[in-house]
Amino acid sequence: MHEATRRVLEVLPEVGSVSVPETRDRFEVKHGESIELADLRRRLLWLTRHGYALRMGPTAASFRATGSGLRALERAD
Repeated sequence: MHEATRRVLEVLPEVGSVSVPETRDRFEVKHGESIELADLRRRLLWLTRHGYALRMGPTAASFRATGSGLRALERAD
């Protein structure tokens, strides 16, 4: 397993499976079990601070350290 994939799985185990495209700089996180918003936000912030870009769920909303999607998530609760 690619090291970056292993790190994402350690941080987001409840969300479901993760697939890594050839570029290995973006991770597809498929919907799995429910996760509390505060916990999801904490995990996403950790990943973005460590240089990961996440594409989540069926809407493929993109969460990046400087992206509007992450700022919206910070205000969501």
